[in-house]
Amino acid sequence: MRINKVTCLVGKRGSGKTTYLIKILTELALHHPDRGILIVDMIQNQAYKDIPLMDFDMLDRWTGKGMYRISGENIEEIVALITGKVRNCFVVFEDSTRFILKVLSRNVRKLIVDSKQTNNDIFFVYHGFRLIPPEMFQWIDNLVLFKTKGGPDYRRDDLEDFELINEAWIKVQRHPDQYYKQTITL
Repeated sequence: MRINKVTCLVGKRGSGKTTYLIKILTELALHHPDRGILIVDMIQNQAYKDIPLMDFDMLDRWTGKGMYRISGENIEEIVALITGKVRNCFVVFEDSTRFILKVLSRNVRKLIVDSKQTNNDIFFVYHGFRLIPPEMFQWIDNLVLFKTKGGPDYRRDDLEDFELINEAWIKVQRHPDQYYKQTITL
């Protein structure tokens, strides 16, 4: 059974988001060898340097197996290609703060809305609540909270489960481990 979840990781720089994500992706690759993993890495994050870089032509021919990353200058072109071509995969948007802005583009919205039909699980990584487009909260299934500078108060009106999220956020902020995180299913 596929679940096709939309997961959002929120935490300040250096809070452990990428390290956690690499661990999760490694486990997913082991337990789901029939599904591909594609990391949209617009900043060429050194943490992913050992993962092969895919170009646009390769994405067009990709069979959806293995773990790859893709990069480029035009995020809309990349998202359009992913929306049109990628099926049965885990898709990660590393550092979404840089390119998925306060209003979702048509291509990003389509990618999220069609995730069940395309059998894709999607991960978005953000540095804070303030940077997540308000519209995205209606589609997030899992929220992984790391230490952040700003809390969910900024998005109070956008969060259906504000009290649950705020309680978890406070717990994460107060925890002595700088890499402590908590996952909330929404």
